[in-house]
Amino acid sequence: MLLPGIRMAIVSVALLAAAAVMIWNTSGLKCALEKSTEQYAEDVAYQLTSDISARMAAHQTNLRLLANSLTELPKELAEGYLERQAQNLDFDSLNLLSLDGTMVPANLNAAGWGSLPGIQASFEGESSVGYVEGQNLLFSVPVESDGEISQVLVGVRGKENMQALIQPESFSGKGLTCIVDSSGQVIISPTDLKPF
Repeated sequence: MLLPGIRMAIVSVALLAAAAVMIWNTSGLKCALEKSTEQYAEDVAYQLTSDISARMAAHQTNLRLLANSLTELPKELAEGYLERQAQNLDFDSLNLLSLDGTMVPANLNAAGWGSLPGIQASFEGESSVGYVEGQNLLFSVPVESDGEISQVLVGVRGKENMQALIQPESFSGKGLTCIVDSSGQVIISPTDLKPF
């Protein structure tokens, strides 16, 4: 027979060993849960980014198709046509910018657009997305006529319009997204700043 003190010591050691195993398991579960949560957040962020990129690419494609149809359109009909197409394609406005700086329709807020890198890239044959102050995104595509680019079609989406475009459908539409540039500057802010 074991003495009561020895029995108590054995029971205490067994309890300590069981507690240590439980702490070890809890720690392992916590690490696994953290990794799983991080992976889930990365997967959701990747999916949201892919979804927003696809939406923006669709707008670029729509502009390219529209630019192809503009070469056959008489200039006197261009303004009304661009206004109708802006509504159809969810742009705040569509503008034709010429090399000489003239714009159809005339847009007083467009001063200096011709010097923007994205617009310059479109005059060189590339599709581009850029931004200007006030959280406006400019989608631009070249308009070719007889093998030359003398105009660029510019689609403008303002802050609210862009927020609607980047609003995630996941999380029952209650998620928040924003667009930042490579330096971390917010280009399009989220619809609700309260969480920040």
